[in-house]
Amino acid sequence: MSLKRLAPGEDPFETAVAAAGSGEGEAGDFHWSQRLDRVELAIVLEPESPVAESLTMLPLAMVAFGDALGAIGPPVLAVHFRWPDAVDVNGGFVGGFRVAMAEVEDDDQVPAWLVIGFSIAVQMDLTDDAPGRKVNETTLYDEGCGDITADQLTESFARHFLTWVHRWQEEGFEPVRLAWLARLKQSEEPKKEIDSQGGLCREGSKTRPLSDALAGPSWVSR
Repeated sequence: MSLKRLAPGEDPFETAVAAAGSGEGEAGDFHWSQRLDRVELAIVLEPESPVAESLTMLPLAMVAFGDALGAIGPPVLAVHFRWPDAVDVNGGFVGGFRVAMAEVEDDDQVPAWLVIGFSIAVQMDLTDDAPGRKVNETTLYDEGCGDITADQLTESFARHFLTWVHRWQEEGFEPVRLAWLARLKQSEEPKKEIDSQGGLCREGSKTRPLSDALAGPSWVSR
């Protein structure tokens, strides 16, 4: 990976998308914000598969994040996912993932580029005079991860992401799917699952494709 350090005010995801779209970005470019209160990063990828299979990099990246935080966080830390892109820690929302892809004429084509990014709250906003007042939102600091820095989490994620990409190449999506399901937050019946392309299912019937995530992150309105 090629690390691209950005000033705290720059958005890594928007920067990565702009670079990929202009042709200046390359596979493995790792755009990383140097802000301290959040981990914000984005990775430029060059898919070799059609749209549906390429989009499975989103749940793969989420699984890598869960493993990365588990490796450096407290042993009792509970990391759960909400389909398709949100992350909860100990029952509280901490942030989520974003995905963008080059336009294609049909879903059988291979997109020229794919960008996966995330934004996770590490500590409270120091400019907020009433931290913690938002219902169901939290930070890693508030959940006992006070020793974890944005740099440490970024490095841990990069290692686990590469490990999961290698496993995906060798074994396909099924190990990723099972690992993602193990962290899926179940809040209703019938139980939710994801299929072989990351689409949301209930009782074996697909209800929403993973391509819905291209419309924008589900968690930005929180």
